[in-house]
Amino acid sequence: MLGESYKIDDCKPSFGPVAVDARLRAVYQEAVNLVGMEGPREEVISWLMNTQKKVKVVSVVGFGGLGKTTLAKQVFDKVKGHFDCVAFFSVSQRPDLRVLLNRLQLKLGINVSSHDCGFDDIIEELRKYVPYCS
Repeated sequence: MLGESYKIDDCKPSFGPVAVDARLRAVYQEAVNLVGMEGPREEVISWLMNTQKKVKVVSVVGFGGLGKTTLAKQVFDKVKGHFDCVAFFSVSQRPDLRVLLNRLQLKLGINVSSHDCGFDDIIEELRKYVPYCS
């Protein structure tokens, strides 16, 4: 009776293929399963750990499937304890800058405004926060 009244029987789950970003696998890849990453990983780590107190940005570029995300995640895991403020996320080929900045805010623990902020507002919030990351 209940199923007929509320048409519960009409609500059948639909199953189908789900697209999963291939880079997600690299984020969770175990270091022991990787071959040939030691040299590039150590080179990037030594560059990041240089004693100069400057903001550093590392861009890892190349064709798909070369191990860019895997390399970046390994470096991140090795050096994150040496920094007051860290965030890791993979970026698509054509990222939405607003979404990217909001994700950065969330990763850093900054409350994201519920109203639609402009780029300048988001960047200003990030600039206010960065000196207090520790």
